[in-house]
Amino acid sequence: MLPFGEFYCLQRTVLLVNELSPQIADSTMKTDFIQRCTRFSLCLFTVFLVTTLVTCSGCVGMIANLLHVGMGNPVRAPYGGLEDREVAVVCLSNSSSFRTATAAAQIAKSLEKNLRRQVNDIKVVDQQKIDDWRDRNEWNQIDYIELGRGVGADMVVAIDLGSFSLHEGATLFKGRCDLKITVFDLVDEGKIVYDSRPPQVQYPLNAGQHVADINEREFRNKFIEVVATELAHHFYDYDLIEDYGRDADVLKLSGG
Repeated sequence: MLPFGEFYCLQRTVLLVNELSPQIADSTMKTDFIQRCTRFSLCLFTVFLVTTLVTCSGCVGMIANLLHVGMGNPVRAPYGGLEDREVAVVCLSNSSSFRTATAAAQIAKSLEKNLRRQVNDIKVVDQQKIDDWRDRNEWNQIDYIELGRGVGADMVVAIDLGSFSLHEGATLFKGRCDLKITVFDLVDEGKIVYDSRPPQVQYPLNAGQHVADINEREFRNKFIEVVATELAHHFYDYDLIEDYGRDADVLKLSGG
């Protein structure tokens, strides 16, 4: 649950963006606009309350919390060693389900784009090059080091995709995904330099999204984007307000 000030500013921002929808057609631009406007609204909200409370005794702790909200909440990357490296991103699943295998490929492509955009001076091996190498070598086993060397990478970000689902009952969409992250440094003889099994990714976090509000293809694409962003957060610093932008998307779709 969002604190009152953050929820209020987020809700007003979503209403503004909905009014401007014809001018902001691209979903990525819209999400970015929501994040920027929410931050600005939070700052204004903070200034207003600080001005009101500054003369009150016993309000120092409250003012400190408000300043924290207004200035953002930076989150440090658990692993920052991908800068200035040539990285192969691979996502595989042991599941025989075609749906899960397809999701793995989509997650790899989306994660690749995230890393290119967010990690300084990273060089990411194109997914098509990885797919071509796998086809030529009939590669159907989980040997990430062999694959990385085969495509000329010096690091491999390996994602093992466990369960992947989109539905909760007959009338709700709710994405759930279990993942394991392993980073291999091929320059250091394939040493594992980062290993994580994060909590299950869920979207939306609370109630599901009604099937009347969005079709399955659109929801799937959005959930893939959410999963890739969660994965990318392991490799670059980010602001927690990005997660509020995700909540804004749900409010927008539900007409809130």
